[in-house]
Amino acid sequence: MAEQAHDELLEDPMGSQGRAQQAGHLPKRGLRANHKIIQSVQYPGEAPPQSLAKVACQLFPELFKSVSAAKRACRRGELLVQGAQGNTSWVVQPGDRIDWQQRVDGCVELDRSQAPFPLEVVYEDEHMACVVKPQGVSTHLQSEKGELLDLRGCLPYHLRSSSQPGMLRRPQHAHRLDLPTGGLLAVAKTRPALAALCTAFAERKVTKRYMAIVYGRLEGSGVITAPLEGQHAETQYESVRQDESSQFGWLTTVNLWPHTGRTHQLRKHMALLGHPLVGDPSLALADMTEEDSVDEDADMDELGMDDDSGASLAAIPGQTAGDQGAKSRQGNRSNLCLWAVQLSLPHPVSGEMIQIQIPEPPLFTTIRQ
Repeated sequence: MAEQAHDELLEDPMGSQGRAQQAGHLPKRGLRANHKIIQSVQYPGEAPPQSLAKVACQLFPELFKSVSAAKRACRRGELLVQGAQGNTSWVVQPGDRIDWQQRVDGCVELDRSQAPFPLEVVYEDEHMACVVKPQGVSTHLQSEKGELLDLRGCLPYHLRSSSQPGMLRRPQHAHRLDLPTGGLLAVAKTRPALAALCTAFAERKVTKRYMAIVYGRLEGSGVITAPLEGQHAETQYESVRQDESSQFGWLTTVNLWPHTGRTHQLRKHMALLGHPLVGDPSLALADMTEEDSVDEDADMDELGMDDDSGASLAAIPGQTAGDQGAKSRQGNRSNLCLWAVQLSLPHPVSGEMIQIQIPEPPLFTTIRQ
């Protein structure tokens, strides 16, 4: 029986369901409302039958870089075969016409005066935008009940609808910032822009600069390559200024460039360096796990730190690691001194490098006093 079924599949790779749907015996879903055919290509007559996802990669290489990406497009109903909506199990026959449809109308654009919270927009065009995520606001909550309290739910109130083919029903963030971290967040307004931005982040073509305030006096600059989560992690830092505050003692403002994307990488690396971030209640030196803890007498090379970094792993003079931890735990999630202040990335359509920058937040001035 198994051999018979296998032989039948080879003789008829489309299957009875596919033949019935193509013949019109099953309900079809073709061109959707508010959508338009953007590209249409005929599968060569001499080509062998193949899955729709594989064919899409061959016919639309600029749209689908992998079979997985093409399968996601199938699930979204973007690909039509002979005018009918295809799916991931559809087998394309020689001579079939493949259409790629995208939304051209029907985006969500809401009244800004009704927005759940204000949102600063620092860059916007037809394809993408860059907004300033407030501290204490989730980028994207998983619960549907609270979606208006996250940044994703707030975007349609503050951004203009795109008029470009492939417009998203509502704007979509291309990366995330932690709940207590504020600053620049790149947002896509069209499906092609979202794919391009996500690819740029995945391929490390985006440069991100953060500003932070850490405990103690930290001089100079350096690179930290201490492993995190059992994986390579790399953070570049540069001291900007030192201030003696009435509440926290000596503080240092630093620029931080993460070259990898480990969880809480910037906070963990600065804590390992002996200078935890102000306002971080969870990652002070006293709270580090055994895996992440550091011997203060360890060699600089063992920790992956440059000898000329100008930093010491010893505790801040006059303070113990426990003192630093106690001070750090005085902060809360809305007072973490870590902000994404600069993004340099290729534009999702033109490919031209754009740089978006904002000043440090008013919170930093308050903390330094």
